[in-house]
Amino acid sequence: NRGASLARQHAVNVSKGKYILFLDSDDMVSEKMLETIDSIMDDSIDLLQYQSSENIERMRKDESFQWEVYDKTMFIEK
Repeated sequence: NRGASLARQHAVNVSKGKYILFLDSDDMVSEKMLETIDSIMDDSIDLLQYQSSENIERMRKDESFQWEVYDKTMFIEK
């Protein structure tokens, strides 16, 4: 009961999985969302931020889609 930020931080600290996905009570996900995300993840990605499942599908299909890739320092600065 100390807020979403502290709850998420605790979850990160105790997690044992390969990936962490945050969902809020107002988020909607498709049945294949995790499968789609898993299909584009690789070891070079530390963080994947997306707006909708339509954007993820577009990333997979559209060769002209421009990824925004940041290292940790650039991400913190932005």
